[in-house]
Amino acid sequence: MEAVTAVQLTKTYGEVQAVRDLTLHVPQGGVFGLLGAQGAGKTTVIHMLCGLTKPTSGECSVLGCSPAKDPAAVHAVCGVMLASARPYAHMTGQQNLLFFAQAAGMAEKAAERRVSELMKDLELWDERERPVSEYSTGMLQKLSLARALVNYPSVLLLDEPTSGLDPVSRDELLSILAAYIEDGEHSVLFSTHITEDLERAADYITYLRYGELVFSGSKEEFVNGFRMAKGGREELTPELRSRAAGIRTFSTGFEALIRAQDAAAFSHLEIEPASIDEIVVFTSKEGETHA
Repeated sequence: MEAVTAVQLTKTYGEVQAVRDLTLHVPQGGVFGLLGAQGAGKTTVIHMLCGLTKPTSGECSVLGCSPAKDPAAVHAVCGVMLASARPYAHMTGQQNLLFFAQAAGMAEKAAERRVSELMKDLELWDERERPVSEYSTGMLQKLSLARALVNYPSVLLLDEPTSGLDPVSRDELLSILAAYIEDGEHSVLFSTHITEDLERAADYITYLRYGELVFSGSKEEFVNGFRMAKGGREELTPELRSRAAGIRTFSTGFEALIRAQDAAAFSHLEIEPASIDEIVVFTSKEGETHA
């Protein structure tokens, strides 16, 4: 059984299509990055998967459970971390987690054991009695992740989990996610616009642009599907302009994102591997850009 499935998933708000005909398949036992610029539809997808938003058309499931028909079943098997869901500021971190553990159906003693375990694992134990209003951004993100993990979920759905974090806190959180899927039975789907997070943690990538699917597959397939071509202005031919996925020109030359299968046709140029960041930047702009 796949961890997450979506088939022709569409969400429309008035005349705006936030997500259009999205089909994706998230296998169990990996980290799946949902990539796109702000406004690409990532948060809408997460909201539909966890049952907060009903799709206009199409369907989706988490471990075979439909969030539109049975959101309680989905929440029984997955943990959710949303950018819009903040902990109760007047309560301590420990009180927050105990509240959500018992709300998930845990007995009091079991909830206490689970909360203690999570706060120690996420290095929040020494801050357990501090009001959440005094937590740093990094501590709040860790607390939100602990809340998502409290009911021993098989799948994590995380919306921009590293947003606003410093490099050290980002690395710590991504390390936690890597450890979570080590047994091959747990899965993570997280949305992000930070390409370094995908380089560091993702096994698979789904790339959205203006609500439409651009790519879905392994990270290696995504990166290996493109190359960067560089040369002088006189080498920027009409053929290259027509075949490039994106072009940036300079006073002395250019760089262009091309498909890997087209690299042989432009072997006279300087050809280099493309990074995830370059792929996103070059495919997100229409036509040529000038530096």
